[in-house]
Amino acid sequence: MKKDCLDDPTPCAEFDLRTLVNHWVLFTSHGLEHRALRRPIPDELTGRDFTADPEWAEAYAAQLD
Repeated sequence: MKKDCLDDPTPCAEFDLRTLVNHWVLFTSHGLEHRALRRPIPDELTGRDFTADPEWAEAYAAQLD
């Protein structure tokens, strides 16, 4: 995914593409892991922009594995 498209809108007016991707990363990888361990998601993760890292897609894939 090209970084410049992360600011594109989505059908949901409250989410641009960056916000949507961050939501997916937080709740599908980190959220599922923390839920399985019965631990709350740390505040540092809820406010993090995962897409700021150029390797975010690879890190996301590794987290899901």
